[in-house]
Amino acid sequence: MRTALFLMLGAMLLYSLFLKADIPSLFFVLLSVGISYLIYRVPARYIVAMKYPVIFLLLSVTVLFLIYPHLKLPGPMEGLLFFISFYSVSYFLITIDEKERGLFKEATALSVVFLCSAFNMSMVGKAVFILPIAFAGLIFLFILGKNRLLVVLAFLSLVVTGLMINKGVALTNPKTSLNDMNRYMVLTTSFIFLMIGFASFVKSKEVLKKLSFFGFLYLAVDIIMTLALKISMGLLYQPFLALFVLTPLIGVSMKRERGAVK
Repeated sequence: MRTALFLMLGAMLLYSLFLKADIPSLFFVLLSVGISYLIYRVPARYIVAMKYPVIFLLLSVTVLFLIYPHLKLPGPMEGLLFFISFYSVSYFLITIDEKERGLFKEATALSVVFLCSAFNMSMVGKAVFILPIAFAGLIFLFILGKNRLLVVLAFLSLVVTGLMINKGVALTNPKTSLNDMNRYMVLTTSFIFLMIGFASFVKSKEVLKKLSFFGFLYLAVDIIMTLALKISMGLLYQPFLALFVLTPLIGVSMKRERGAVK
């Protein structure tokens, strides 16, 4: 029953991102829900172990863009690139308490991961997507009490924002394409997922609980920045990109203690 409710709520969240109630949209939503269920069935240790492969892919893509700066990626590959960038930052932040590396090492690692993510997104014309990730990261570090790293991330965010302004990147868009029904649905479902993620995070500091909370915190920040601050890019503008991020999060959020399937 609990799993079914999560899947229904996830389907509502994903479907609310699409403007048209057509067959392709329904197909992608159902496919994403199915993948979420499969991720729910995967043992937690395998999901946690994806940290280093994801970060390795991030760095590999950065090197590839440095060698081939005019490389053009098809649409699905842009979604995969967004997935790699988001989850590289996410995995780093949620595992930052696992080892005491010292401020310099942590700040250096954070800088590399964040700047590589921003660079990769800028190479496919989606640099603005890094801003909600950065703001969510600032809030998450504040909650963890990592104030020195918070300052580092804030500085990096200002640098990236300044570079985007200097390059003439449009940071705002006065209009959003969501109608009122979609807007209310996405706000309601994202808020419910955020509250579930926060409650799980407060109850347990396991890695997957942190991932679920940070992921839906990012979603909430992205929605607020899109609707209130009118940023030019966000998940509300790119529903297919949103599937790459939200599908795993829905699956992870359904897991119980230590990722047990019950």
